[in-house]
Amino acid sequence: MRSDVIYHVLSLFNDETLNDNAKYAMKFLTENDVNLTEITKEEELQKITQDLQLANEVQEEESILNIHKQEIRLTLLTSILEQQADNKLRKQIIEAGIVQQLIHIFETRNIDQIQ
Repeated sequence: MRSDVIYHVLSLFNDETLNDNAKYAMKFLTENDVNLTEITKEEELQKITQDLQLANEVQEEESILNIHKQEIRLTLLTSILEQQADNKLRKQIIEAGIVQQLIHIFETRNIDQIQ
């Protein structure tokens, strides 16, 4: 049930009209240690890394969808990191390869596609 609620709120990031509300809801969900653990477990961080690896050299429509998916995942990470005072999650993010994928995106993607 807990993960269903988390994934539902995460899916709301897709809706422009609900995006701000989803960020607000996620902020409160991550204040609970059990929720935070669910969101930041290793499998989820690996999914984020995989999403960041999505090829940019695909048809424009698919590329836009990939970029949007990446933005949602990074918005989630940002909202979590803004509330965390310790470095444990930052270390997990580095170890999961997320930082390396972000560097790759900055090096290879058209600057107009980076927000």
